[in-house]
Amino acid sequence: MKTYSTDQLGAVQKAWVASNLAAARTGMHDAAHRAKALYVRTIHTTRAVDTGAMANAFSVTVTPTGAELTNATGYFPVIDAGRRPGAAGPPFAAILSWVLRKRLVTGKSGKGRTRADVLKSPDLAKEARNIAFLIRRSIQRKGIKPRQIASGPVAEAAVLELVKASVNEQIVRSGGKLP
Repeated sequence: MKTYSTDQLGAVQKAWVASNLAAARTGMHDAAHRAKALYVRTIHTTRAVDTGAMANAFSVTVTPTGAELTNATGYFPVIDAGRRPGAAGPPFAAILSWVLRKRLVTGKSGKGRTRADVLKSPDLAKEARNIAFLIRRSIQRKGIKPRQIASGPVAEAAVLELVKASVNEQIVRSGGKLP
């Protein structure tokens, strides 16, 4: 998803990195963890949360030149960048599961039914499938607005500042001086 490396730094920071590679990696690793926290906050504030799986699926990996931040969910790129109108619809099973979690199936009673209630009744199960089909078709026709959690200009600028701040902290900790 995102790689944080010394290529993103200014000239003074790059010169310091050349002689302090281990500390620079620590700074990049720290920046990736800070970016992860920023993305999780953004997910919650933009209300792009259902079960919390997307927010919990971020991981940071150390690379030879810095660190890499990834998200293990297959749908993070779609939430981040959106889905254009007319593109293939989302997986039906995922939408059906969401319909059941949100208790959108009411039946004749008018109140939301639990997953167990829906699975017991063929009529409620059919209603759940119909609701999921309509939602999926709507997403397919209208698309999904991008949330720009990681790809928007504001997010990218904020992460670049995190990278620079983390490396600057490592420079100061190691006794170096900032310009």
